[in-house]
Amino acid sequence: MNDTQLGPAEELQAEPPHKPAVGYRPLLWLAIGILVAFAAISVFALSHANISDETKGGIIITWNNLAIMVAGFWFGSNVASKVSSLTGRK
Repeated sequence: MNDTQLGPAEELQAEPPHKPAVGYRPLLWLAIGILVAFAAISVFALSHANISDETKGGIIITWNNLAIMVAGFWFGSNVASKVSSLTGRK
């Protein structure tokens, strides 16, 4: 019977459980495929006159929102990397 208990200091230093890493390449190719497909549909919809103006506006707003999200992600990851380099975290 082992009655060894970890104190508060030892609990903080315990290793977290290992989480398997998901490869980024399949996700990258999926994202590229989605963007290419949406770009092709956008070009088709914006170039044909029989599509309503509301639909064209929705497509343009979607691209605008995507650009804002990409800029926000870039800014957030840039700031996070600078903060982690200042604190010594990897």
